[in-house]
Amino acid sequence: MQSQQLLSIRKAIKSYLGFLEGTGKALNTITNYRYDLELFASYLSDAYGAKMPPLKAVQISDLRGFHEHLKAQGQKANSRRRRVMAVRGWVKYLTKRNKLGEDFSGQVLPPAKIERIPEFLAVDDLSNRIKNRWGRFLETEVAAPAGEQSSRLSDQSATLQNRNALLLLTLLETGALVSEVCRLTIDDFSANSVAISGKLARDVPVSEDYFRVCQPIIDQIRVESTASLKKSQWLFQGFRQAGPIGTPITPRGVELLVKEFAVLENLPQLTPRTFRHSRVVQWLVDGKSKTEIMKRLGLQTDYAFRVYLPIIKKLSKVSLIT
Repeated sequence: MQSQQLLSIRKAIKSYLGFLEGTGKALNTITNYRYDLELFASYLSDAYGAKMPPLKAVQISDLRGFHEHLKAQGQKANSRRRRVMAVRGWVKYLTKRNKLGEDFSGQVLPPAKIERIPEFLAVDDLSNRIKNRWGRFLETEVAAPAGEQSSRLSDQSATLQNRNALLLLTLLETGALVSEVCRLTIDDFSANSVAISGKLARDVPVSEDYFRVCQPIIDQIRVESTASLKKSQWLFQGFRQAGPIGTPITPRGVELLVKEFAVLENLPQLTPRTFRHSRVVQWLVDGKSKTEIMKRLGLQTDYAFRVYLPIIKKLSKVSLIT
């Protein structure tokens, strides 16, 4: 039987996970946090046994001991880093709610992160796969008569497929974060750029091909939104069986969409971040400067750009960039 102390700790973990879900964290992120925090709870249970302290008495030595325990198990630096940071976030959350006596989260430094070369795919190949999979209206329907076009797009299945295609193409074209794309409105789209609102608002230039392919869908979304009782300015709405629900798709919804697309296209390495990384590589090959790419991504420091340095080095060796 679990002790009352362990139950209270697991209740506090559940509360924190609910908080993370409310902030729009992706399903994979929340799943990872749950696993890491349960590891910490199990560590405390094993370390203290029957003398396990109450939640409010959890202290810095417990987090340090947890980290040493992970090292003794031979866990790699990045895994240890993630787990220590998960506990630190949990501690900060609990302290703000007076569930812990002291916020010691900043006093335990996680291991330095070991950077890996991000996974990326050819932009043209990804774009064609998206169009072929879900973009039925994108190429073949553009020239359809107005009445016929309206009739076809009134079908909710077609509308959903078009939304899926447009969303993935926008991730790929702009290099924006999932959370940023979820919040795009109809008016953020123009012939030359997409206006991104995030930590750093910016206008990301788009290609003529992207605009030509996507404008008919956006025009249709605008028409349907105006005609609907659930008027919405969101470009990418959530969907139910009856159609759009008037609120933006969630990051978790995008994550599930990318997962579905990856399975359909047999691309096991594909994640939402792959779209961003693939676009950065294409910008580098196209000769865009680091400063310009950082501006398009909404990055303000060299440290934030460091993940792409191995890619630059790799591409330079094969003379794709100078």
